[in-house]
Amino acid sequence: MIPTNNNSELEEVKSLIKALIISNKGGVPINKIDDEYHYQTGDFIPYLRLGYYSLHDMFRNFDGIRTERNEVGDVVYRVVDLGRMAHIDDLVRKQKDSLHVHEPLMNGQQLIGDDFFLQLAIRNLRRPIWRKAPCTALHCGLCISGLTIRALTKKIRHIKSMSNKIIILIGAEDVYRGHSFDEMKWDFDDLINLLHSRYAFSRDAIKLCTIPPLANLGVYSNGNKLEALRCFNNYLRYFASSNNYGLVDFSTHMTNPNLDTEWDLFQLDARMVSGSNHPYVLWNKRGRCLAVNLLARPAEPSSNDNDNYNNCDEYNDCDNYNNWNNFNNCDNYNNYDNYNNSNYCY
Repeated sequence: MIPTNNNSELEEVKSLIKALIISNKGGVPINKIDDEYHYQTGDFIPYLRLGYYSLHDMFRNFDGIRTERNEVGDVVYRVVDLGRMAHIDDLVRKQKDSLHVHEPLMNGQQLIGDDFFLQLAIRNLRRPIWRKAPCTALHCGLCISGLTIRALTKKIRHIKSMSNKIIILIGAEDVYRGHSFDEMKWDFDDLINLLHSRYAFSRDAIKLCTIPPLANLGVYSNGNKLEALRCFNNYLRYFASSNNYGLVDFSTHMTNPNLDTEWDLFQLDARMVSGSNHPYVLWNKRGRCLAVNLLARPAEPSSNDNDNYNNCDEYNDCDNYNNWNNFNNCDNYNNYDNYNNSNYCY
């Protein structure tokens, strides 16, 4: 091992690797661990940058991970940190309780959504993840890979309780699947009606999010999908403004004044996710930092004039998010009181 000063990155990589191993019942084969890491994060395990000569050298220095043979004789990695494993098993068991779902939480608000929120739950909040079977969608509470609006509504119908404040980011998978704006609007209205009628949520308790730019959709090859995305985001702005819902406008903050994607907020290439047949371009570290900061802010003011909404000077400069005193360092987010307990890391 070569000495380095990348302790924070090493801890993040270690937590992600343990989460991936735990989410695969029976362990992960030695020759598949790097591919599984790349499949879920978009990057290969950076063992050289962290000061190790090989993956084997790196894993040999990790506490709580060991190799053993599984039932069919393959050599696999398993997590054997029994104290932490017991805590993680308890958290996962609570997540799998489909009647009561209250995680993941950020600033006292439950995140509900697809792969964008699932990425935050894994990379920033470091919450446990699970899947029903190998090669199926990853779950963290109601953050589920490949989740559509209609599938979320169906899932919520079987839940008895959630947190008393929720943030919803949903619709990207609908766009990728080619659903029309009308279909997305009908499904979204059903979802909101269900939340009010079944759980008696007040409007103040629900915060809505526009869909971030889907950076791998081209104007010429995916014109209909981009039109559905634009129309749905405009509808969310109108709906939030007309009905006094809180709004987190990821779309506006992550595009420039010409409505082009701010590429420095996203990963370099599209990658497959566990719950979808369509590749996603998710946020990179800077994009996740911006997303966390936007979620921590008070609800944004909305305008009924959708045509002028994207021209509002207040939202034209993405870099201004770093000026917020309490949230100007993404890496410090996990040091806040709600997240500084090591039991939240896996």
